[in-house]
Amino acid sequence: MARDAKRIGTKEVKAVSPRRSFKSRAIWFSAALVLALCAGGLTGVLASYYLNNSRYSLEVSALATYRPPQVTTIYADDGETVLAEFALEKRIPVKIQDVPDKVTDALLAIEDYRFRDHIGIDPYRIVGAVFKNITTGKTEGASTITQQLAKNLFLYKDQTYTRKVNEWAVALQIERFYTKDQILEMYMNYVFLGAGAYGFEAGSETYFGKHLKDLNLEEAALLAAIPKSPDYSPTRSMEKAKM
Repeated sequence: MARDAKRIGTKEVKAVSPRRSFKSRAIWFSAALVLALCAGGLTGVLASYYLNNSRYSLEVSALATYRPPQVTTIYADDGETVLAEFALEKRIPVKIQDVPDKVTDALLAIEDYRFRDHIGIDPYRIVGAVFKNITTGKTEGASTITQQLAKNLFLYKDQTYTRKVNEWAVALQIERFYTKDQILEMYMNYVFLGAGAYGFEAGSETYFGKHLKDLNLEEAALLAAIPKSPDYSPTRSMEKAKM
């Protein structure tokens, strides 16, 4: 009787078949992949809806017809001699085709060397900036030219996560509506360069007394460096400007 009880209480444990284990893992992996694809698709739909219906969509599309304030110039009777200039913002618009290559190349090299390749946000720069901050403790900006344009035109300059997310959203909208050359032209006409000058043409005339197209390589490099660090402005630090 004791033997029968022992036999009843004993269960035979069978090894799990390797084939069955692999099949189970394949099913779970397939299910997880489908769920991930569904989640990604839903995120894309929501993002597309947001981009097409957010208030920034209308504001960004209106940039094509917006004309910023410019300098009011009073001439003498000869039509050439300048008697006075009046402006809240000294801005002299310039077309991108009139900007010398050396000025454009200097700006992109300093501010956003992947400008022609990204979609308004540059994940490579973001990862690089985070890595540098972790490894060296130094803070490095990762904003693209498009993001800077978005911030200058539509957003406050407060350092918050909400403002940063909005900046990304506006940058994506700008890239949807405009070509790279149009974005570059807007940036070069809107950016503040110190000493009351807005835009590269006004900056060139303010600092060097000449048109943007007449700048030499060193002057072009100095002008392009001012948006990244106002300390390079000749009116603020002549020593740094000469470096």
